[in-house]
Amino acid sequence: PFQTQPCAECGEIGLAVVPGLCFGRKGERLGGGGGYYDRVLAQYAGFSVGLCRAAVFLSEVPEQAHDARVRAVITEQGVYRF
Repeated sequence: PFQTQPCAECGEIGLAVVPGLCFGRKGERLGGGGGYYDRVLAQYAGFSVGLCRAAVFLSEVPEQAHDARVRAVITEQGVYRF
């Protein structure tokens, strides 16, 4: 059955792999528009990483004040830490 309650507290998780449509060179992230990951990352103290193809790892991604950045992006061309 589908679990509706978190299986762990946010403070217990050391690494978050965060999805995105594209990522920027400062850790900016363009998501799906719901703000779920922005709300979670705002209170998350662990290490957050985005995975994407180099083609969607852009020099700049538009962001708003509430948008949360990731601390690293991994592409097939390398690992980029911010």
